[in-house]
Amino acid sequence: MNNKNFKLGLKLWSSNISLIPEVNRLYEQGEYHYLELFAIPGSYAETISKWSSCKIPYVIHAAHYLSGMDLSDPNKIESNQNLISEAISFAGSLSATQIIFHPGVKGTLKETARQLKLINDNRLLIENVPLSSIDGKYELLGSTPEDIQLLLKSVPHLGFCLDLVHAVCAANSHQVDYQIFLKEFLALHPPLIHLADNDFLSKIDQHLLVGTGSLPVKKILGLLPNDQKITLETSKDQSNFFQLASQEARMFYDQ
Repeated sequence: MNNKNFKLGLKLWSSNISLIPEVNRLYEQGEYHYLELFAIPGSYAETISKWSSCKIPYVIHAAHYLSGMDLSDPNKIESNQNLISEAISFAGSLSATQIIFHPGVKGTLKETARQLKLINDNRLLIENVPLSSIDGKYELLGSTPEDIQLLLKSVPHLGFCLDLVHAVCAANSHQVDYQIFLKEFLALHPPLIHLADNDFLSKIDQHLLVGTGSLPVKKILGLLPNDQKITLETSKDQSNFFQLASQEARMFYDQ
């Protein structure tokens, strides 16, 4: 796998400022090539000076429905705009190359496309999602290749972030072979990919450390092109974050 020269990314939240020294160490050691930072609503003013001191290149992940944003809901345009503005502020201050959004929950993909057009920013990526939300309360928009393709065709300059676990979970929900979904998603040429491990048969994203679930990670990585950017979107205990992040990077490269 190493001969594909994947660019490995670390996922953190904007509130995780205590981890900045460890992020710099991981970057300096060459274990990670960029940081994907989730923009927690209301955190920009008090954290941006800290993140600006971090040496690693950035990708920004905007808020999603669990933190108040739903691009598919016409009744949330004003609150969505506030969250979008904060994500763009993070991206501008940190010279981020991409800003990731989720399609939404309670409305329509047509409305999602309309609100994405209003942003008018060529760094935007739309991420595929599972059909089922983590709490099992909602069916999410954007779980199929057809959904994502509709948005890509509707919004100029919109790119695609492929979440591999989301694709497998969605395939399980839709009762489709996961390889069919992955092939169709990869045909959309995503510049950025999310990876974690998971129960291979689950419909819910569990964000497991690579190597601790039953996802055929090695097989999936074999489908990806050279130099692919891959964010490890896994849950890590902050008390031993550096050790876990370093260990997971080595496990990834050993796949």
